[in-house]
Amino acid sequence: MQERRTTIRVPLRSRARYCASGDFFLRDGYLTTLSERGIGLWVREPHQVGERLTASFVLPRDQEPVTATGLVRWSETKAYKRGW
Repeated sequence: MQERRTTIRVPLRSRARYCASGDFFLRDGYLTTLSERGIGLWVREPHQVGERLTASFVLPRDQEPVTATGLVRWSETKAYKRGW
């Protein structure tokens, strides 16, 4: 399998709050990785590739949360059955 990543991905475990596009219901999740181009976000329910999510999280050494909106690019349904 060919590596397609163009930036370094840093492992990170941080609480996150997020909402899906079309609703304003905040959900809990965990930030798992961080790079210049995106984040890895563990969530409790599946979301479709292409769906827009807005997430808020605190980076190491910061006190103020970062809020970012992006598109789901990958989703693994099996992970939801395993839990956190």
